[in-house]
Amino acid sequence: MKLPYAHVAFTRSGTPAHPEQQAEALALLDRVGATDALVLVHGWNNDIPAAERMYAALADRVADLLPPGSASVAVIGVLWPSVRWADADDIAGGGVAVGEAESALAAAIGQSVEDPDLAAQLLALTGRLDTTQGRAEFLAAARQLLPDERAAATDDEDPVPAPLRDGDADAVFDAVRIAAADAGEDPLVGQAPPGAGGAPGVAPDLLAEGTAGAGLFGMSWPALAQQILNTTTYYTMKARAGDVGARGVAPLVDAINAAAPQRRVHLAGHSFGARVAAAAATSITTPIESLTLLQGAFSHYGFTRDFARSGRDGAFVGALGNGLIHGPVVITHTHNDRAVRLAYAIASRLAGQAGAGVGDRGDLYGGIGANGSLGTGATELTLGDAATAYDFQAGGVHNLRADSTVTGHSDVTNAAVANALTQAMGLR
Repeated sequence: MKLPYAHVAFTRSGTPAHPEQQAEALALLDRVGATDALVLVHGWNNDIPAAERMYAALADRVADLLPPGSASVAVIGVLWPSVRWADADDIAGGGVAVGEAESALAAAIGQSVEDPDLAAQLLALTGRLDTTQGRAEFLAAARQLLPDERAAATDDEDPVPAPLRDGDADAVFDAVRIAAADAGEDPLVGQAPPGAGGAPGVAPDLLAEGTAGAGLFGMSWPALAQQILNTTTYYTMKARAGDVGARGVAPLVDAINAAAPQRRVHLAGHSFGARVAAAAATSITTPIESLTLLQGAFSHYGFTRDFARSGRDGAFVGALGNGLIHGPVVITHTHNDRAVRLAYAIASRLAGQAGAGVGDRGDLYGGIGANGSLGTGATELTLGDAATAYDFQAGGVHNLRADSTVTGHSDVTNAAVANALTQAMGLR
């Protein structure tokens, strides 16, 4: 990494995993005479080396953009026990062979289920998804991954939909299939998938017992089960990210400020790391200079008061109301982010929301990484290339539509994103 770097690790509850790391990070900031501390937070990823590669890729581009002599920036990488939530580009969708979908589901279980006994239980059920009982048992096991929302550090504007907790299994599978079609993830809607039998283009009775894993109108049962697994993982990560932000990263920011009040602190997070950063910005007691959210995996109403005239506030309205963000809030969003859009399309369908705009700005359920921040008076901008200049306003929220510069959920280390981050930090 071209910039000085230290990392601080946290447990799933937000407590420091190694308390000495915070002291080491503070010592690094002093040793290099950092004028600015950039605190980076990764999202879905249970692989620390991969998270740090992402930090290095983004920070190196920031370093290349810094004018000579403008500032001394050091990076503190937050490491937290996130669970892998597969990018939609990595998910086996409709039309793949059943064996390939089963392999993808098995890999997803291995990546995202932390309890080895539960992982083994789910793996054992992957071959029985073509039966009603097998699907019911798989969903019952997957439900063990859902968080206890009563114990979360932050409130939630989009809690786990009731059917995902206790609804009929085939109704849940059907809702997930419809959501995938809504989000453009099901290319074979209305056609018989491979091995399903029947005339081409005519859907057989795919709810019948033993339909060769065919699933519902295009996606195989294993592919649908993987989407359900991702959805339960999604809610687990939402709860954990809030805990890490409020109980871990916020105290870290306060400690950086206490050690050197003149030093500028910047928070930036990707995916579920954006939720960590937002929760931290809500819970800090000392200032930050900027908050940058890259393809955030939380509600587009997260910063909104009385969202959709519901009488409720988003979980992170305090971040905008506490007066501690001295610079801009910058948010990248695009429907190219199929992972965020699909997660919210599924949540929306399970919650009984329906219509052509599922997962879009008009939906009660919708992701900030897909649609930007709604109801906050955000300035609507386009994420340009590495030479684009922005007029970010201190204290303002800025939605950067990234359709031409962010190709998917993980495409957040390119030069265009680094340019926007550097300008959000006021360094270019």
